[in-house]
Amino acid sequence: MNNPPITTIAAISVLLTFAYTGFLVWLSYRRALARSPRGIVHRIQVAGSHEVKLGNIGGVWNPAKPLGAGNLVLGPGVASYTLGSDGTVHLRFETKGGDVQDFSGPIPQRLSGEGSEADVRGRTLRRRITVAYAITLLGAFVVGVAASSGGWATRTLVGAGALVGAMVLCAIVVRVLRVDWALRSASADRGNHPGR
Repeated sequence: MNNPPITTIAAISVLLTFAYTGFLVWLSYRRALARSPRGIVHRIQVAGSHEVKLGNIGGVWNPAKPLGAGNLVLGPGVASYTLGSDGTVHLRFETKGGDVQDFSGPIPQRLSGEGSEADVRGRTLRRRITVAYAITLLGAFVVGVAASSGGWATRTLVGAGALVGAMVLCAIVVRVLRVDWALRSASADRGNHPGR
């Protein structure tokens, strides 16, 4: 005999998990794009200014230096970008301690065109990552349901647990890859500038 309340709770938990996952993916992309050089340039071209709050980890684009992970302004603090009438990007960075640093430079060539090859590659990479993430989560749910025994409610809950586990695993993998990419970029940058 089925127990409708447990079945309902299981179905709702699965739907909420999928909705929450979609929200996290959307929020992650939005935050990453808001901090990326391309996102900053887009926002200052549209609105004239853009502000990014930085915690202890991470950094933002420094318009006074070439693009690259080793040329970031690091937090904690607040980075305020504005676009001058001559097309110069101005960055005012106020550290958490109150110190202020000013940087300025032109918009890099590869960020100025909307249809550039780098832009197309970036969109393609974002789509592939999103599809891989969705397939991973769906696969974890299906494996969880198929590998468990019991009624529909139990199987659904196990599938939802596997989905959440896959979310955590994907978050850890992405974090490790980001750190690896940042270290490789910094190492390559030091190789290009041996005097540092």
